[in-house]
Amino acid sequence: MSTIGARASLSYGMGQNLSDTDRVALIRKGNALFNDGKIEEAKRCFLAAKYGDGIIRVADHYYYDLKKPAAALILYRHAGYAPKVQEICESIAAVIRTLLAEDASNRLEAILPPARENSWQEPRPAMEEPPAPAAIPDTAASSFLSKHKVKLAGQ
Repeated sequence: MSTIGARASLSYGMGQNLSDTDRVALIRKGNALFNDGKIEEAKRCFLAAKYGDGIIRVADHYYYDLKKPAAALILYRHAGYAPKVQEICESIAAVIRTLLAEDASNRLEAILPPARENSWQEPRPAMEEPPAPAAIPDTAASSFLSKHKVKLAGQ
């Protein structure tokens, strides 16, 4: 790494400012690296130089080429590119809403009986009286019930 690259890496990590000459050299180096396909190295240069356009190009690479919207979102926010940040946040929120709706639907399907076709047109069957319980023979169960003073219907 050149001395400018080394200083830029340190300055980015430590929050120091670059001179205009160093910043321009770092941006040029980042552009050359980006054009050579060395995206990660270019990203470090652009972030160190606080070069918004370069950061946005790297974010576009993450978003469109690598299909990594979360990583792109971080870079778009770092560059201050609000329209793209809003677009990604809205699409993430839409995905979360869809997942929550599917989850709620799955929970309802587990609870509710399956729907019948045209159930609204079919008359409901009349409620029948439950069958009378059979007489309980004099066994251990009946002694348990009498001991705990449980009375069955019809007794």
